Amino acid sequence: APAADEACVPGGAFWMGDPELRNDTEVQDAEREHLVVMSPFFIDTHEVTVGDLRAAQLELAAADAPLPPMWTGGTEGLNEDDYSTFSLGASEADPADAQAALPVNAVPWQTARAYCLARGKDLPSEAMYEFLASGRGREREYVWGDDSPSCDDAVSARAGFGVYATFEGECRPIGSAGGVVPPGAGRRDRVQLDAGDDAPVVVDLAGNLSEWMLDWFNAQDEGVWATPGVLTDPIALEVGRLGLRRTVRGGSWRGRYVELRAAARVGRDPASLNRSLGFRCARRP
Repeated sequence: APAADEACVPGGAFWMGDPELRNDTEVQDAEREHLVVMSPFFIDTHEVTVGDLRAAQLELAAADAPLPPMWTGGTEGLNEDDYSTFSLGASEADPADAQAALPVNAVPWQTARAYCLARGKDLPSEAMYEFLASGRGREREYVWGDDSPSCDDAVSARAGFGVYATFEGECRPIGSAGGVVPPGAGRRDRVQLDAGDDAPVVVDLAGNLSEWMLDWFNAQDEGVWATPGVLTDPIALEVGRLGLRRTVRGGSWRGRYVELRAAARVGRDPASLNRSLGFRCARRP
């Protein structure tokens, strides 16, 4: 059985990759298909929040893992850290400590992994992510199916997913700085793996924040992705030819719609403090 705030993902097989992403400049090496077999795994139902990370400060300090940059208390977007979510608790700018419920962003890969390891877990592999986000063999383009996202799927109060960059006045309020929202705010960005009202629901796979994966970013003609035949639980454990980059999956509050596709992938500097990037944890049984 899954622990609290986890969902059990049964194993299966799927085609990893999406030929429709060929030559898309917003994503990298995502079009080549591989037949992949996945063992069962557990995954967090939501992205790690500010409150979650606060509770692990001692473990992070012991692992020499830095905390993310602090929120300024501002929401105007005039300072880069207006877009940071991490804070140490209630403040004059946030007396009710609403920040605690937000997904934590601008977390370097080292810190994200240290947090997961301290909980007896690890970061998910990109095969885990895509297996779940594409419907576990159903080859869905998005978490919810094959129909393209629209403004109705966004959360207008803080810009929701994938709408910050280009849709002012249409998908986000004019003058809004945009930003993350509490977990599960996306109307269709959710996966329920079991029947029943009490079944765990995995949220924000497509939006809110993009997420760090365990893998090094490898082009799809190198490393584990160049292995012939069926791949079983693949993880890219060697640095790719593009250098020190870790794989990032999923869209974010300021991304483009194509980044919401289940197979979309990019490589990022693991030391990046990107305000549209967060993480969640996973584990094998």
